[in-house]
Amino acid sequence: LIKTFVENNDEDSESADDRGGKISYTVRATPTKKTEEEEKSDDELIAGYKKNIAEFADFMKLNKNVTALKKAVKRFTDLGVLLSSVKYNPKNIVSILNVSYFRSAVDSAINSALVEKYEDKLRSDNEVNSGELWAQYKALYNAQSAQYQGNVTDYESKLSEVSANTFLVYEGSANYGYISHLLIPYTDEQKQAITDYKEKEAKTQADVDAKVAAYLTQMVAKDLRDTWVKSDYGVYNGGEFTFDNKYIYDETDGLNKYMGTIGYRDYYTEKNDEGKLVYNYRYFDLKPTEMNYNDFSALAYKVITGEDGTFNVDTNYTIPASMELRKSFERFEDLKFAFSTDTGNFNKYLGYVYSPFTSAAQYVSAFNAACKEVMTGGAGTFRMFMSEEYGLHIVLCTKKVGAGMTGLDYQYDVNDETDGINPQFKADLETEGTVAYNFKKMNAELVENNYISKIATKIVNGNADKVSYNKKAYSDLITE
Repeated sequence: LIKTFVENNDEDSESADDRGGKISYTVRATPTKKTEEEEKSDDELIAGYKKNIAEFADFMKLNKNVTALKKAVKRFTDLGVLLSSVKYNPKNIVSILNVSYFRSAVDSAINSALVEKYEDKLRSDNEVNSGELWAQYKALYNAQSAQYQGNVTDYESKLSEVSANTFLVYEGSANYGYISHLLIPYTDEQKQAITDYKEKEAKTQADVDAKVAAYLTQMVAKDLRDTWVKSDYGVYNGGEFTFDNKYIYDETDGLNKYMGTIGYRDYYTEKNDEGKLVYNYRYFDLKPTEMNYNDFSALAYKVITGEDGTFNVDTNYTIPASMELRKSFERFEDLKFAFSTDTGNFNKYLGYVYSPFTSAAQYVSAFNAACKEVMTGGAGTFRMFMSEEYGLHIVLCTKKVGAGMTGLDYQYDVNDETDGINPQFKADLETEGTVAYNFKKMNAELVENNYISKIATKIVNGNADKVSYNKKAYSDLITE
């Protein structure tokens, strides 16, 4: 608040930067990686509060800040927010609490902080029982079973909504699954040549398929993250640009650097939110390296499996036992964000839904056929293929519904219990990324909120006789 008046009180202003300013880009989508802030200890919080108070005290000692405070108080007095009879010493920051407007704001902030700390203590004391969570899981299973069994439309709709926070614990026996997808597209010239051939020369679909197959070795992959560089999403050093780890799942998969050349960079200046002049960079003449089919297929295989190997089209491959499916999926995400033009598959929790009933009508034939093939292999199976409509594809099966404890986001058998709880569910409660872990996180918050609500109601009801009403304070609001 005071800083606003300080900024308006400055007499000098800096001239505009003649180097040119910020350039706006339509930035390529980035991964929505989960980031959790580390909780600070009480000592760290107290140290932070002391630092803020000390900085504010130093801030208020400056003459121009005292002047700004006077201007602020005068403005509030003119507006009728403050009474003109209020006395304070502008050089003593504590005396500002004599102004009821500021004191009320401070009281409100302190009270809110106390309530928040009390709620945190209640949450930590109210540990959710694993048996209660399993009972909730089974109840959800029974409810979803009644709702979706035999109802293909609603069931498939729910499959597409599944996320870390939205659960479908009932799984039918049909051959459903999830597919992660990467696409390297034809050039405009290649696409037009296939269209012309199909319309004018091809006699059978086999002829078209042969024409499409002939373009395999002519496919070119390019790093499409140039706008990440231009938006300065990382560090530039020695002609290389390395992306920050929040934009990369696995920094060891070789995709943490921009694959291309950067002509040059320069800087521009602008004021940040605090009014300070800061330097920012601009990058020009970016040229992605063109990767031929052999180089790209080798890179893709290495990223997905963690091993060197040959990656042929129309062949099923399975990630090795040494590579966890979650890790392979995340590395494949890095590959997609770097090269794929199918942005609709970015940040999909598990990928596209594959349905044995409706996918044939929803997807182009080559894609549907490839999905069906990797589904036979189950989670961890991947495949590369060509389609006449789009170009070069790679698909990875992340989950086969109803396949037991395999794949990402696997569910638990409600009939498999030891001492009243599924043993795998119990074991997974502390394993981040599992359904049990996510289920606990979501439902524990609900249980905690209900617990806190009960405590709050008890406190209010227990102190009802201590509440008094000042009717004069709101008499103008009462109509009789």
